[in-house]
Amino acid sequence: MAFFWVIGALAVLSSLLQLWQWAVAGRFPLHQAPATPTAPPSISLLKPLHGADPSLESCLESWFLQHYPGQREVLMGVHRPDDAAVAVVKAVMARHPDVDARLVVCPERPGLNNKACTLARLEQLARHDVVVVSDADVLARPGLLMSAAAPLMSPGVGLVNCLYRNPEPMRGVRGLEALSLNVDFWSQVLQSRSLAKQDFALGAVMALRRSDLLAVGGFRGLVDQLADDFHLGRRIRGRGLEIELATMVADCIEAPARAAEVWQHQVRWARTIRACRPVPFFLSILSNGSAWALGSLACATYLRVSPWPWCALLALRVWVAGSLHRRMCPEVRLGASIARIWIKDLASAVVWAAAFLGNTVEWRGRRFRVQPGGTLAEAS
Repeated sequence: MAFFWVIGALAVLSSLLQLWQWAVAGRFPLHQAPATPTAPPSISLLKPLHGADPSLESCLESWFLQHYPGQREVLMGVHRPDDAAVAVVKAVMARHPDVDARLVVCPERPGLNNKACTLARLEQLARHDVVVVSDADVLARPGLLMSAAAPLMSPGVGLVNCLYRNPEPMRGVRGLEALSLNVDFWSQVLQSRSLAKQDFALGAVMALRRSDLLAVGGFRGLVDQLADDFHLGRRIRGRGLEIELATMVADCIEAPARAAEVWQHQVRWARTIRACRPVPFFLSILSNGSAWALGSLACATYLRVSPWPWCALLALRVWVAGSLHRRMCPEVRLGASIARIWIKDLASAVVWAAAFLGNTVEWRGRRFRVQPGGTLAEAS
């Protein structure tokens, strides 16, 4: 019986944490475009590319179509001249000859993080005052570039990053991953910011002054870090500068994937967070509302006590998840399928446990060991 009350108390605690996330998420001015500065900064957009997913062309073109009143250039980097992304880049550039854009082959690999190695080369070629870094799978809705750049006009702001979502949740395991983004990830980031100033960066879209980037060692100093975005944010914050969240959200259009690929991605992400933020990651299991409520319901059934309080907590989890999803993706109607959040939470608990069962990750066909702090090493 004592075990039952412990599990029950954790279920209640997790529900309170969910309501806290819901409250802070409700106050954030999500999807609101910022005012245009009178003198917007000039921008160098850096896009590290690898391969050509089905969405690459539309994602790239969305950045070319951004209306930005200041000067800008687009630098797209690939590791090899025969990379599948090259043909896509050339097609997009041909349709937009008015955009200052270049394709750069970046063969040098001074470290194990290929993305950071490409960015290290692109940053050397950047000509403008502000550097914006965006992942290949990011589709920019109108106003995103301005939303990322405008906060840098405020004194003391050193880096701007964006929340991100999957606006087209897919079926199966990829759909569960989309639920994690559209419900939990962004609200947990805001919950963290309500406790303390943000000291990490989210890598989908980041904007910072080129002078600040160079002052913290640039991307060349991050070429052996798995979470290069996290460490870039840490170093910017270490200079006494603030990290701000843009109000516009980045759309991450991920390619369809098999269950094994989604598993590898989730475990890589979890082990990276565990290495970089061990205590917050360990405590994150406390906010897994479905796992604790389902555990309490199972205990209540076994002990033949009333199941209704735990059923109510499961219903609360669905309501909170539905509310957060509607805020993040108002155009996506899930209906009763939002109840898949229970399955997603149970899968997240398994991933959380797997994060402690090893330190190796699979990334783009290569196996690495993640060392304390998130540094990469070749796995034997």
